[in-house]
Amino acid sequence: MDRFLLFLALAVPVVAVGETRFNGMKYFGAPGDWISVRLDGFTTEELPALFENDGVRQVIVRHEVPNIAGVHGPKGFPFPNWGDLTVTLRSWDGAFSRVLGTQKTGCWGFGQERRFPLSFKGLKPGAYLVVAEMPPHIRAEGVFNPTNTGSGAIGLPMLYGRNAMRFAIYPKTDPHRVFGVGNRMIHTGKWWTGYQLANTLEARDLQPVCVSDGDSFQNAILGAYRVEHTTVDSAGPTNVPHLNNPVARMLDIFSPTGRVELVRRGEETGRRLAKDAGVLALALGGEKPSFNAGRVCPTEWADADFRAFCRARYTNDLAAANRVWGRTFTDWREVRQPIYGVQSAATEKTGAAAIDWYANMGNMSDEFVKEINRPENVEFAMDWYRWITKASIEMYATYADAARRHDRKTLYTNNYCWPNFFAHLCLPTWRRLDAAALDFQYVCTFPRTLGSNSEMIEIAEMTESAMGNKPIYGFEVYVQPHYPAEMAALQNWAMVAHGMRVNLVFAWKPYSDYGGKVFENGPKAWTRPADAKPMWMIIDTDGTRLPCYAAVKRSSEEIAAWHSQFDALSVRRTRGRTAVYLSDETGMYTMLRTGNRPYLENHLCHARNRIASGLRLGGVRIEYLDDETLEKLVRRDFDAVVLPPTPRIAPESARRLDAFERAGGEVIRLDDWSADFFDRYPQIPRSAYWRAPDGRVNDVVVVVRTQEGTGRRFVFVLNRTGEAVEGELAGRDFTEGQTFADTLRGGKVGRSFRLDGWGYRVLLCD
Repeated sequence: MDRFLLFLALAVPVVAVGETRFNGMKYFGAPGDWISVRLDGFTTEELPALFENDGVRQVIVRHEVPNIAGVHGPKGFPFPNWGDLTVTLRSWDGAFSRVLGTQKTGCWGFGQERRFPLSFKGLKPGAYLVVAEMPPHIRAEGVFNPTNTGSGAIGLPMLYGRNAMRFAIYPKTDPHRVFGVGNRMIHTGKWWTGYQLANTLEARDLQPVCVSDGDSFQNAILGAYRVEHTTVDSAGPTNVPHLNNPVARMLDIFSPTGRVELVRRGEETGRRLAKDAGVLALALGGEKPSFNAGRVCPTEWADADFRAFCRARYTNDLAAANRVWGRTFTDWREVRQPIYGVQSAATEKTGAAAIDWYANMGNMSDEFVKEINRPENVEFAMDWYRWITKASIEMYATYADAARRHDRKTLYTNNYCWPNFFAHLCLPTWRRLDAAALDFQYVCTFPRTLGSNSEMIEIAEMTESAMGNKPIYGFEVYVQPHYPAEMAALQNWAMVAHGMRVNLVFAWKPYSDYGGKVFENGPKAWTRPADAKPMWMIIDTDGTRLPCYAAVKRSSEEIAAWHSQFDALSVRRTRGRTAVYLSDETGMYTMLRTGNRPYLENHLCHARNRIASGLRLGGVRIEYLDDETLEKLVRRDFDAVVLPPTPRIAPESARRLDAFERAGGEVIRLDDWSADFFDRYPQIPRSAYWRAPDGRVNDVVVVVRTQEGTGRRFVFVLNRTGEAVEGELAGRDFTEGQTFADTLRGGKVGRSFRLDGWGYRVLLCD
């Protein structure tokens, strides 16, 4: 609590006011609290954020206190219910001011309201204040302190009286058309110290198009929209029977009360965001592909839902289910989740605690993993995973559908890290939402990097291919302080090359999953072995702008200028005629084999990454198909389909692959990537790739994108190594003697040129 407010709280008795909170803030009975100001159409706890030219709204001023005796002035000092009430509109910095009106307040009683029209015509996007004054006691001076710090979406203690109100105005923008580079965590200080206007003003140097969180008022000062995050199945009140999962401390989405609560939350969110012009998108789960963050739900309603799933799958034929499962159930009521079959030998427990459950994704006990992978248990466990997948997808879709009943402006999405591990969950979920959102890093060859280069290629290609024309947001695009500065610029341009519309650089000021102690020993923590945990920042703890800051700023400006010149949203993916099939069944089987840790599976997971990367670096434009989209695999659209290791496949998908092959399409089954692939399959077209003088394929990614309407082709050449490379553009997309316009540097260039370490070119085909 601010020292000034704390003093008031201790020294001044709190009066009986009509409401204890206004615009999300608490007040303590000072003269500025005797009246309140709000905007028509908004509750007292909402911070208005409106689109420009939003017509005329009413500013409502309310008499808030029936009696202030003994609080201010001599005993019996009355509320000043006479005199002139003046309402003034001004910009947050005082550069603009306009009186909205003055009214005489004779016989103004408790709870009564006075109204003043506020026209939004001609008001530029930005942050504004409305202040009501009644001299001599209720004044405008000192009621607004933008330097103060607080927390919460609208809880910034910037206001020292209810006689002032903050609001924001934004340009009317289709969230599908926002494009450019943004930033995560601008609204934090050194370590989650709260939202600070100083950070906002400082961040204007980057001119971000979008930021994460913060409030609409500060983001309007910054000139940026925001994305929000929630957890749709977080725990509800503990005193509501059957609302929560008894072991996971999250919502039981299968109980009657839990289902109702899920829909209620979605509708509440939709009503709120429909009125907030500052919000572009909402992530529903924050990296969580499964319900309850992958934790099990041992309740009678979850069991009933699993049972209903099984009955539908086997058309109510228990005998048929028994044959598949190797079970001898005599009644469907005996069918429950397989989680009840194992009890930890370490500790004898009773009730829900006796169930072998895992606290977090990937934290299944070895005993349980071993048990469900016994040959006699695998098929039953696979149906459990099929049910988990279906329930997880439906949870996010249910919430989004409920929100959309009230809100059609916001993009409902979810961000995943990394979606290649959970494609059977992520891709179908994204299709039911409005956008895809990624955690991402383009180059993964540095110490403390989470991931590999091959994974990043697959993530980028898989996401854009699967999403079609839906927006793709980079919610966390990682920059660690020890990375080469130019990698950050390369990464920003890679986002454009792979179809991402908004890229939120992670992060602004120091952040680490290991907590603030990582930074307690001063700046340059990443250089000290004892402190060198994974951390992300572009400004150090002492305020020093790291070298990557300049690279982020320069590349952001380049991208903005390029977008302005060429309309980046019209430059779309050039689709390929070679497909990669991702089997949902294999994805679930990988989860089963690894106990929900697919990243440990080299053969079924990482081999697929290497195949995708090998094809892309070799110049093959690949499209990703899963079980929902495999119907697109028809001879006229694709020449070949590549199957990475696929031990499990749905019968209908197998039939479609067989039909494709009988119609003349080629099915290529690969166990892993091999450097001689193109020697073995010379018929696979190599459209665009980088060829070194000795013929080798370097770690240089070439992406060709095509502009709608004009047919112009743009070539993105991205060097993912720190070494300068010489080479040429090769493949069917290019012709002998072809030249290109360099859209960033100017001038002409041929097919052969040099790329600096972490260098990039954006070329326009002549």
